[in-house]
Amino acid sequence: FPSHDSLDWDENEFDFTPCNKDFKTCSKSVYDIMIKTLAWQWEADSAASRNIAPLVAPFVSSSELWAALQRVSDNEIVHSATYSEIVRSSFDDPSDILKEILSVREAAQRLMNVIQVFENTYNVSHRLALGEIDKDSDEAYDAIFMFTVALLILERLQFMSSFAVTFAIADTGLFLPIGKAVQKIADRKSVV
Repeated sequence: FPSHDSLDWDENEFDFTPCNKDFKTCSKSVYDIMIKTLAWQWEADSAASRNIAPLVAPFVSSSELWAALQRVSDNEIVHSATYSEIVRSSFDDPSDILKEILSVREAAQRLMNVIQVFENTYNVSHRLALGEIDKDSDEAYDAIFMFTVALLILERLQFMSSFAVTFAIADTGLFLPIGKAVQKIADRKSVV
């Protein structure tokens, strides 16, 4: 792994208040696309931040691997917090926009297969931790293998396509702080 320390930052690094004007003045189609993209990115990073380290803990016996996975989980927390900060700073009434973002069903649907794999890994990892199954069992192997594949698909395919949308909008001159923050997030995901 390249050094994660060189990429450290937090959700308060960017001033998203100029995006308030952009949301008020952009076309409805750009507004809708940006809201749907942010909704998905926020939901996906929230799911990743809650699941990586806890789900794989029973499978990991290497302290070095555990440290790397914990670091990845910490990064996902920063990413999720960044989307929260974007919403908090980009709207006059964040609670109203939060309701709108949470109503974007496509965000949840797009994550459904990944979440199902995470849920299966949760069940298997708990059974493993309780000693109900062996670490060398096919069930344990299949669960951690599918978790790894699902996480890579989430990070490398699904996020990258959503980032392209954000970057395309930022290239028009709109939502530049969001574009810069998402670029930092994308840089971090490329290290994973």
